[in-house]
Amino acid sequence: MVRGACCWPSAPSQLRSTLNLGLWLVDPALALVQRAWSLGPDVVRAEVVVRNSSGVHAYRIDRGLVVRVGTQALVLRERDGLRVALRVGTGTRIFVDGSAAEIGSVPRGASVEAVRLGDAPAMRVTAVTRK
Repeated sequence: MVRGACCWPSAPSQLRSTLNLGLWLVDPALALVQRAWSLGPDVVRAEVVVRNSSGVHAYRIDRGLVVRVGTQALVLRERDGLRVALRVGTGTRIFVDGSAAEIGSVPRGASVEAVRLGDAPAMRVTAVTRK
């Protein structure tokens, strides 16, 4: 089981969809697993290690509030107080409230979940603002 993962048989379908989307980024075959478990809202960060035909890959999922937005990075404060600088690159897909966006559109205070391969720039950044 993934460190930090939790079995939640009654997990809301939205969390399950988010997990499947995240796993699709990691390895498309993982998103097809239809188990009733989710990373859940209490998870601060996670590392998912995948072994496939191209080798072993360690993906990092970070969650937190945006404290700084730069031209090539976001700084998050995770729930345990750790500050994490997330680099973004030309291939990073950024979404704010469900719409495609640029890094400058991510507001301070937004809740962010990011997926990256090791210490590489984030593959996907999903931000939700408080409305």
